[in-house]
Amino acid sequence: MVRTDLKSVILNFNPIGQGWMGVELFLVISGFLIHFIFLQNQNNFSWPEFFSKRFWRIYPPYLLVLISFFILGIAITFYGFKNLLSHILLTHNFFDSTFFTINPSFWSIALEAQLYLIYPFFLFLVRYHGIKKTLAIIFLFNIVLTIIGLLLQIKSFSYGTFVLKFWIVWCVGAYLADSFYNRRKIFQKPLFWFIGLYVLCFLFKLYYLTNYFILLPITFSCVALIETFLYNEFLEKYLLWKSLNNSLSFIGLISYSIYLIHQPLLNNLFCIYTLKTHHSYFNFLISILFVYLNIFLVSYSLYVLVESKSILYGKNLRKKKRYFL
Repeated sequence: MVRTDLKSVILNFNPIGQGWMGVELFLVISGFLIHFIFLQNQNNFSWPEFFSKRFWRIYPPYLLVLISFFILGIAITFYGFKNLLSHILLTHNFFDSTFFTINPSFWSIALEAQLYLIYPFFLFLVRYHGIKKTLAIIFLFNIVLTIIGLLLQIKSFSYGTFVLKFWIVWCVGAYLADSFYNRRKIFQKPLFWFIGLYVLCFLFKLYYLTNYFILLPITFSCVALIETFLYNEFLEKYLLWKSLNNSLSFIGLISYSIYLIHQPLLNNLFCIYTLKTHHSYFNFLISILFVYLNIFLVSYSLYVLVESKSILYGKNLRKKKRYFL
């Protein structure tokens, strides 16, 4: 069975409908940025400073949004303080019973925090084996976990998204950072590779193919997309690069706040903005416009009032040689 109706095509193929590849893109970007910053500052690298930056960048906005959604109960069923505690401790992605509660997208925040915790082990492997062999080791480990899941017919969300299974995605981002730092391209024509891999991923989605098959194509399509912007000769020649770059920079600035609040609000906002007329597809597009406008406004407010202030507070603490309190 193939999803070929117009609404499914619009949702899956338009640039703002890529939630199905958002986690991989997020992890590749995270691995790239974290490791690239490390490479630039490896002679003065400090683990307390690293974890302090990550904490004040991520946790206070997350905690505020978490408690807000828990109290308001938007698009959730009340399961009690067990769910809240598991989210506060960032362990809710270990259990199916807490995986999608409060805010379904929060599982990837826990995943990201767990990837930070095993980053020292990644650097240990790189130090003794080099980044290419390290990537190969982690890839083989991912295959072993996948085979175990298939043989034992494990279908739980918590196993399918276990931190060591998604580690390969994050490490590919780190490998991209290493390549860019040493001025080596992974793809010689990244834009064409992105288009080809993106179409392949889209076809996989249409045919309902499992994530076992789609994880690496999505990951490397994200790498090709990022390389397209890193080596932007094509974009500078054929696109209004400056305007596009400014727009993407603004979206990137508030992207974490967008991610924190978007999922519980989407269905509610679509219900509010859905118009009942004969022009269903036109109304559908108008609804998308108003829904995303609202989400951008709320996200920008969250960034200005909470996220940016948390980052600044952490920065001021580190100047005093304090890291968390």
